Amino acid sequence: MNNKQSTNARRRHASFARATLGASVAFALAATLAACGSDNTNAVVDAPVTRAGTLTITNGDGSLASCTVNKDGTVGGCVAQIAAGLSAPGSIDAANGRFYVSNLGTHTVAACTWPNSGTPACTTFAGNGALNRPMGVAVSGSYVYLTNANNTVAVCSGADSGQLNGCKAPAANGSFNGPVGVVADAKYVYVANQQNDTVATCSIGSDGSLSGCTTSDGGKTFNAPTGITVANKRLFVTNTGDNSITSCAIGNDGTPGACTKTQDTTNLAAPIDISVNGTTAYVTNLANNSLAACSINASGVIASCVAGSAGNTMMYPAGIIFVANAS
Repeated sequence: MNNKQSTNARRRHASFARATLGASVAFALAATLAACGSDNTNAVVDAPVTRAGTLTITNGDGSLASCTVNKDGTVGGCVAQIAAGLSAPGSIDAANGRFYVSNLGTHTVAACTWPNSGTPACTTFAGNGALNRPMGVAVSGSYVYLTNANNTVAVCSGADSGQLNGCKAPAANGSFNGPVGVVADAKYVYVANQQNDTVATCSIGSDGSLSGCTTSDGGKTFNAPTGITVANKRLFVTNTGDNSITSCAIGNDGTPGACTKTQDTTNLAAPIDISVNGTTAYVTNLANNSLAACSINASGVIASCVAGSAGNTMMYPAGIIFVANAS
């Protein structure tokens, strides 16, 4: 298959995935894909350090894109490859040498490896019927958390081995309303509720279960929130409703405190997901198939963003995760 044929095939797959998403999550510009997780801890941290590493991005055509990141945070070249086992992929998180990807199209979650030279290899798990068009995915320890279209969050064990099992999706007592993005640290799980413009904070029990969930509207700074991540003792949330990013301080009890919104209608276009590397945040733009790099100031607030094209490597990009190179 030549490059033109391959690109056209990817576009057909991506169009199907975008239609699939449209049935799950509505927002003004297009269907919403899930958010990205992060394994950053909720401990007091030193000054943020930007590192060299790799960005991995899910695309609506069932491919994964990989972009090199230089030690100053700038993005180098990107490549994309179709990954068997992905169907309308949403969010992505990384842990224990694997990527975990939510599949809206097949109600599954995939555990993937991607060697430096080779193609992605993914194994899918149905989750014992606990997955319902899962959108967000996040890993904490040996547990994987996935947001569901039926306003629940599923918890699966086995993240340490890559063999997920024992998935459950208990009732949430109204804490989740159109949950999209999810991020987990060592103590808490945070969920972006797109339908009521809030973020839920839940405590993680010793068995991985969630309890004591509370919600915050971030001082009315959330607007159809989707992507969410934790870094540098702060919470970062993408808002598809008004092309903005909210940054919130995290209190000692784990809940978001003072929040500041940065709006950029030029460089943010239906920002779906976010991942942080020191003083740089990377954002996937669903509306124009681009990747934005945003600077974070000394106060932990998004200062400015610059969006760039990655050619045919981005097709309805959704989830994004940064993994630093081994030191």
